[in-house]
Amino acid sequence: MPVNELPPADAPARWSPEYLAAIVDSSDDAIIGKTLDGTIVSWNPGAERLYGYTPDEMIGRPISIIVPAEHPDELPQILDRLRRGERIEHYRTTRVTKDGERITVSVTISPVRDASGTIIGASAIARDVGRSLGPPLFRRLEPATAGTVGFLIRLLTVVLALVVALRKKQQVPSHQPGEVIDVEAKRVE
Repeated sequence: MPVNELPPADAPARWSPEYLAAIVDSSDDAIIGKTLDGTIVSWNPGAERLYGYTPDEMIGRPISIIVPAEHPDELPQILDRLRRGERIEHYRTTRVTKDGERITVSVTISPVRDASGTIIGASAIARDVGRSLGPPLFRRLEPATAGTVGFLIRLLTVVLALVVALRKKQQVPSHQPGEVIDVEAKRVE
């Protein structure tokens, strides 16, 4: 069978628990299994890379370890929604790493059901979305603030590009960028 084809659904050796576990283990995303009371039951290598804790440090402990203290209502609300069977998709929030760094993550949390359909736990898939915001300083900001900072960075990049273009057009020496603004302000008046 070519590498790019999926194994047939009736190939039990290919879809074994070990095979499925290998998929989870190879993911770059943090994949965490937890009970409905928030106790961690699985912690993949992606979670270890993202949060800094090993599986031995986290399995059997509460997920609240990575939830910032200033978000006391977040976890109970999430767990209530999961108990009702709701899936939480692409939820942007802040989490805390082992070394205390605050990171902005996007989390999808889904109820896990047993063979009879009873909700027995939850799976959470998280990724760091703060990296796209720029320097580490910006990654530590709350998601709403980080979004505003990202917008301002893009805006300032455009303004800088305009200043450079105007400097070339007006032949203003590079050590006097304020003159470009003065020249353009007078032109607009």
